[in-house]
Amino acid sequence: MLRDIADRVRGRLKSALVILGADIEGRPAFLAAATPDLVARGVHAGTIIRAVAQAAGGGGGGRPDLAQAGAKDRARIDAALAEGERLGMEALSG
Repeated sequence: MLRDIADRVRGRLKSALVILGADIEGRPAFLAAATPDLVARGVHAGTIIRAVAQAAGGGGGGRPDLAQAGAKDRARIDAALAEGERLGMEALSG
């Protein structure tokens, strides 16, 4: 489900870094996706999603353009997404 949403957003925008989170059956799930132009600029979805998941007690990773992760503490989804926003802004400004 998260991958489908990210693919739709990336398809509609010329340049995008998408970071999503959801509570799926009581467990946090996260996904990050970057368009090719951002990957060429050094944005790495795998690195970002790993840190996002760690903020919610989990782990994960993946490719520069698409990465997913899981975590344990659903109470920390909002904090993890805030960390994703911070890291995303940092990656886009660098």
